[in-house]
Amino acid sequence: MKAIDPKFLEKSRTVFTSNADTTLAEIRAKVALTPASAARRDTLSALDSFARFSERPLATIPANPRHLRGMLRDHSAARFGVSDKRMANIASLITSAVRAHGAGRQPVTTRIPLTDAWNTLLSTVSRRQRRMALYRLASFCSHMGVAPTEVTKDVLIGFYEALEAEELVKHPKNVVKFTIANWNMCSREVPGWPAVKLHSPFQSTPYTLPLTSFPTSFQADVAAWVDRASKPDVFDPTALKKPLKASTIAGYIMTIRRFASALVHRGVVAQANLNSLTDFFSGDRFKQGLTFFVERDGGAVTRHLVALATDLRNIAKHYCKLAPGPLSVVTGICNNLDNQVRKELSETVRRRLRQFDDPENVKRLLSLPAEERARGLKCKNLVRQARFMERALTIDILIHCCLRIQNLRTINLETDVYTANGKSYLTISAERVKNGRHLDFELPEPVAEVLADFLTIYRPRLASPDSPYLFAGDEGGPRSHGAMREALTKCIKQRTGLEMHPHLFRHTIGKIVVEQDPGAYAAFSQHLGHKRLDTTLSNYLGTETKAAGRHVNGLLTKAMGKAKDALND
Repeated sequence: MKAIDPKFLEKSRTVFTSNADTTLAEIRAKVALTPASAARRDTLSALDSFARFSERPLATIPANPRHLRGMLRDHSAARFGVSDKRMANIASLITSAVRAHGAGRQPVTTRIPLTDAWNTLLSTVSRRQRRMALYRLASFCSHMGVAPTEVTKDVLIGFYEALEAEELVKHPKNVVKFTIANWNMCSREVPGWPAVKLHSPFQSTPYTLPLTSFPTSFQADVAAWVDRASKPDVFDPTALKKPLKASTIAGYIMTIRRFASALVHRGVVAQANLNSLTDFFSGDRFKQGLTFFVERDGGAVTRHLVALATDLRNIAKHYCKLAPGPLSVVTGICNNLDNQVRKELSETVRRRLRQFDDPENVKRLLSLPAEERARGLKCKNLVRQARFMERALTIDILIHCCLRIQNLRTINLETDVYTANGKSYLTISAERVKNGRHLDFELPEPVAEVLADFLTIYRPRLASPDSPYLFAGDEGGPRSHGAMREALTKCIKQRTGLEMHPHLFRHTIGKIVVEQDPGAYAAFSQHLGHKRLDTTLSNYLGTETKAAGRHVNGLLTKAMGKAKDALND
């Protein structure tokens, strides 16, 4: 296929058409007409349960696979008070009913005949399993008029759109990846296979060039900046006030690479002619480089862009030592960008915090540690029991201390946890905190007891019990960021049905606390370790105005009552 039809993706979405105009009410009616059996009874029950969970009549729910896939994914067992097995059975029974009684009962491979070219190609594959793995792609391409030698990234995207739009498959993206893997295995094993190697269509080409691809003079200048940033001269009035942490320096280096790459891709400067960091601010390069990111984000000024521009301004001021005129231009651009970004919660965070407008969800979250411990006590496998207790303690600490995950995973038993006067304390030194502010927490008595039990009974059962870290990884270091985040997110979703990740606790606990006491803003800001209250208000709070309104209305009602009493007197 020489060129992709502009309507290719639109056509792709109708290739695997099935059940497009059917509703679950029609599916239920057809199931009810089948002979009496346990399967019929269970399917009818599953459909009725799904309507109850969804709070929607079955007549309003399309038996459209894409729609159903999303709804089934969003309805968790914990949220509706049923077991995981019951929820899985409901999903399985509904899926089977749609396949059996929907408009498209025939399998894809029966509905769509293969072209001679695809038939011939698949006949060369001796392994049946591999041949069947490619059959759906062959059906799609036969319908779209794509020959085996014309399969490209665009075709694979169309194939994914076809699966996502209509076919009742659980994970369309996984089907595409599995198809690619089998195609590439055939290309190595089957003589005469098309000389086309497939790659995932979901991978984006990175635009950031490696630092080593730039001139050695530029690399040397970056190294000099690192030295200056990590060891600022206290006698230099233009130097940084304090050394930057290693993680902060790593972030700056990524900013430098991204901006240098932007200048090259935009054609502002040749890669070989970028010799120093000062070159970033020559002429209108600072503006041109930032424009690259604005255009890349569809014309939007994002928080990430403001952060990138601010990093570059700091380099210009403290390292390049630009003259007042050029520096004022850089600073002015940064200020203008900053004014374009709204200082408030993102819509994603707002959406997730809406879960906690429901008091029942607040209860589910706050009671989760105790429930997880109770589950652990019932577990006969001692190692799994210890994992239950570890998760429970982790969530307890997140609820009561609102730590960032980096500080959570690196809690050191030798330096961060101590007992005095019968109380347990958790302390995080300033150099390990993102904003350089020391954190001190007094653990509530129930949490302190859980910590003591974990240390004496359960932690020794886990890997690396001699590690100094409270939550140790397999090799004695702190547990990895990804493993801890995934374990917590999965546990919370499975047990409560809530969409949570570790950092969201900082927002969620703030919402819960401030809605209980609208005057607790300052105390919660201190609890998070923020230096300024406006940081808390602009980045972590903002959904509690309903509760504040109720509080104000209550005060007004009380004032009105007093006014009436005064008039009556």
